[in-house]
Amino acid sequence: MSQAENSLPDLASGLAELRRILRDTPAHSLLAGDSLAPHPLRNVARTLATAARSYDDVRAERLLIELRRMWRDLPETRQLEPRTHEQLWDRLVAACIEEFYRPVSKPR
Repeated sequence: MSQAENSLPDLASGLAELRRILRDTPAHSLLAGDSLAPHPLRNVARTLATAARSYDDVRAERLLIELRRMWRDLPETRQLEPRTHEQLWDRLVAACIEEFYRPVSKPR
């Protein structure tokens, strides 16, 4: 288990889901479509944001720091073209911020 997986324990499930998605879904599919539509990266962001909020009121900034550590450790991200890598990172960060601050009562 990497250091990132140990830093916020509940984020491990989000990390596993992110790795599966990056491994099983072509990058062009992850970059296609509306960022607000149901999307695999949105689901990961929701998992990560929920875990972070439940862990001692973690702030969004800490979630993003932990996510950045995880992202660099993923072998699946090292195989991406630089532009695709950056675009997927941007999309995931935006989704995490939106999910972190989404009111709990607001429909998904």
